[in-house]
Amino acid sequence: MLPMMNRHLEYSLRIILLVLPGVLILLPADFFDKGPTLCVFKNLTDVDCPGCGLTRATQHFLHLEWERALEYNPLVLLAVPILGWIWVKNLLWLYSYWKSRTGASKASV
Repeated sequence: MLPMMNRHLEYSLRIILLVLPGVLILLPADFFDKGPTLCVFKNLTDVDCPGCGLTRATQHFLHLEWERALEYNPLVLLAVPILGWIWVKNLLWLYSYWKSRTGASKASV
Protein backbone atom coordinates (compact mmCIF):
# COMPACT_ATOMS: atom_id res chain seq x y z
CA MET A 1 0.00 0.00 0.00
CA LEU A 2 2.83 2.38 0.79
CA PRO A 3 4.44 2.26 -2.70
CA MET A 4 1.05 3.11 -4.22
CA MET A 5 0.72 6.11 -1.90
CA ASN A 6 4.23 7.23 -2.84
CA ARG A 7 3.33 6.97 -6.52
CA HIS A 8 0.19 9.06 -6.03
CA LEU A 9 2.19 11.62 -4.08
CA GLU A 10 4.77 11.76 -6.87
CA TYR A 11 2.06 12.25 -9.53
CA SER A 12 0.41 14.95 -7.45
CA LEU A 13 3.68 16.82 -6.92
CA ARG A 14 4.49 16.62 -10.63
CA ILE A 15 1.06 18.05 -11.54
CA ILE A 16 1.53 20.87 -9.01
CA LEU A 17 4.95 21.65 -10.51
CA LEU A 18 3.39 21.86 -13.95
CA VAL A 19 0.54 24.13 -12.86
CA LEU A 20 2.54 26.44 -10.58
CA PRO A 21 4.13 28.64 -13.28
CA GLY A 22 0.69 29.32 -14.75
CA VAL A 23 -0.61 30.36 -11.34
CA LEU A 24 2.39 32.66 -10.82
CA ILE A 25 1.81 34.28 -14.20
CA LEU A 26 -1.86 34.88 -13.38
CA LEU A 27 -0.95 36.61 -10.11
CA PRO A 28 0.09 40.28 -10.31
CA ALA A 29 3.84 40.87 -10.57
CA ASP A 30 3.95 42.61 -7.18
CA PHE A 31 1.91 39.92 -5.38
CA PHE A 32 4.84 38.87 -3.16
CA ASP A 33 6.38 42.34 -2.75
CA LYS A 34 4.54 43.21 0.44
CA GLY A 35 4.28 41.29 3.65
CA PRO A 36 6.64 39.68 6.12
CA THR A 37 9.56 37.56 5.04
CA LEU A 38 9.34 33.79 5.44
CA CYS A 39 13.13 33.35 5.44
CA VAL A 40 14.17 31.71 8.71
CA PHE A 41 17.76 32.99 8.40
CA LYS A 42 16.58 36.59 7.87
CA ASN A 43 14.11 36.34 10.75
CA LEU A 44 16.77 35.00 13.14
CA THR A 45 19.74 37.17 12.12
CA ASP A 46 18.17 40.17 10.39
CA VAL A 47 20.67 39.56 7.55
CA ASP A 48 19.65 38.65 4.00
CA CYS A 49 20.59 35.14 2.95
CA PRO A 50 21.64 34.42 -0.68
CA GLY A 51 18.10 33.28 -1.47
CA CYS A 52 16.30 36.28 -0.01
CA GLY A 53 14.16 37.95 -2.64
CA LEU A 54 14.34 35.02 -5.03
CA THR A 55 10.58 34.40 -4.98
CA ARG A 56 9.88 38.05 -5.74
CA ALA A 57 12.64 38.10 -8.36
CA THR A 58 11.20 35.03 -10.07
CA GLN A 59 7.71 36.53 -10.03
CA HIS A 60 8.95 39.73 -11.68
CA PHE A 61 11.07 37.73 -14.14
CA LEU A 62 7.99 35.74 -15.22
CA HIS A 63 6.20 39.04 -15.83
CA LEU A 64 9.11 40.21 -18.01
CA GLU A 65 10.22 42.83 -15.48
CA TRP A 66 13.87 41.82 -15.69
CA GLU A 67 15.43 44.93 -14.13
CA ARG A 68 13.19 44.68 -11.09
CA ALA A 69 13.88 40.94 -10.86
CA LEU A 70 17.63 41.61 -10.80
CA GLU A 71 17.16 44.24 -8.09
CA TYR A 72 15.52 41.67 -5.83
CA ASN A 73 18.09 38.92 -6.41
CA PRO A 74 20.61 38.49 -9.26
CA LEU A 75 20.53 34.72 -8.70
CA VAL A 76 17.25 34.77 -10.60
CA LEU A 77 19.39 34.42 -13.75
CA LEU A 78 20.44 31.00 -12.45
CA ALA A 79 17.21 29.97 -10.74
CA VAL A 80 14.76 30.57 -13.60
CA PRO A 81 16.58 28.38 -16.15
CA ILE A 82 16.88 25.60 -13.56
CA LEU A 83 13.18 25.89 -12.74
CA GLY A 84 12.41 25.91 -16.46
CA TRP A 85 14.46 22.74 -16.95
CA ILE A 86 12.58 21.04 -14.08
CA TRP A 87 9.27 22.17 -15.59
CA VAL A 88 10.12 20.82 -19.07
CA LYS A 89 11.39 17.57 -17.56
CA ASN A 90 8.09 17.12 -15.70
CA LEU A 91 6.10 18.04 -18.79
CA LEU A 92 7.93 15.37 -20.80
CA TRP A 93 7.39 12.86 -17.99
CA LEU A 94 3.66 13.64 -17.91
CA TYR A 95 3.42 13.28 -21.70
CA SER A 96 5.21 9.93 -21.60
CA TYR A 97 3.04 8.75 -18.68
CA TRP A 98 -0.16 9.84 -20.46
CA LYS A 99 0.97 8.21 -23.69
CA SER A 100 1.73 4.90 -21.94
CA ARG A 101 -1.63 4.97 -20.12
CA THR A 102 -3.67 5.71 -23.24
CA GLY A 103 -1.71 3.13 -25.26
CA ALA A 104 -2.31 0.51 -22.57
CA SER A 105 -6.04 1.21 -22.42
CA LYS A 106 -6.41 0.93 -26.23
CA ALA A 107 -4.53 -2.37 -26.25
CA SER A 108 -6.86 -3.89 -23.65
CA VAL A 109 -10.06 -2.92 -25.52
